[in-house]
Amino acid sequence: MNQYLSQSFNTHTLAVSANIVTSDGYLLIAKRSSGSIDSNTYYCSVNGQSEFYDENVQFYQNSVYEDLPTMHFDKNNRIDFSHEMSREAIAELGIYHLKDQWNIIGLSYLSINNNNRPIKKRRMHFNLLMENQTDQTFKDIYDKKDSQTESFEHDDLLGFKTEIFRSRAQLSRFYIKKSVGWILNQQIYSVPLLTALLILLYLFGQNNSKIFLSDWQNLLQPFIQDSITWLVISILIVFHIIKVWMGNYYLIFKKNSYKGILKKDDNIFSHIYKEHKNFSQYNVVARMLIVLHYRNMLKK
Repeated sequence: MNQYLSQSFNTHTLAVSANIVTSDGYLLIAKRSSGSIDSNTYYCSVNGQSEFYDENVQFYQNSVYEDLPTMHFDKNNRIDFSHEMSREAIAELGIYHLKDQWNIIGLSYLSINNNNRPIKKRRMHFNLLMENQTDQTFKDIYDKKDSQTESFEHDDLLGFKTEIFRSRAQLSRFYIKKSVGWILNQQIYSVPLLTALLILLYLFGQNNSKIFLSDWQNLLQPFIQDSITWLVISILIVFHIIKVWMGNYYLIFKKNSYKGILKKDDNIFSHIYKEHKNFSQYNVVARMLIVLHYRNMLKK
């Protein structure tokens, strides 16, 4: 490798690539632009080339802040690639607020098939792999993705949310908590639904568990007479559904967000192929980062 670095005519760069998880738990995956050389390919959350600042490069003086390299070769400062990663997060997705310092989770070395190639014609690619969390939600990032400096690099943005459970009891508690939360937070749906359920339970409990048509008529008569109230309730429910659809169109119609459950004894790769339907179209670095992401989640 050192011989390659000293003799090859290629420009040697160390790229930076990262997973970013939103405040509501979505791992971001970007679909490359249709105009790029790798169109229809999926990349990790953010990635780019690390750069050293050079005062002789006029572009750095005239361009936007996120194009300004954070590393200086002519100073005694420590070489810190995390600031380069933050710069890419701002440029590509407008992610300014990160929860923690960048966690370096790997270093990749990739190349084309170099068999029988002279060393000066070989190409090697180095990538520093990182991970972080942001205080921004998936909706916040998705809604603003097309107005960012380097938005031209991607056509779409996906989010994958995975819950980790170490036992069946933990999985049961999760579903119970989720159900109670839905009842309390979505009362416009839960109250009519529970009312209808209680009516049915009452009818089944009458007449030695036998339901007669007269029972239905007698019980439902007051509700039928108060049709205006039920009409208003129905209209409110419809309006609320429309409001939810309009606010989350990318979740409902475009299916840009996905949720999955991963148990501790599950096979990581089986889960990845099940949850990430287009995994075969992910580039190599994105695949490595996703595997590392799930392995680290299971270790916590």
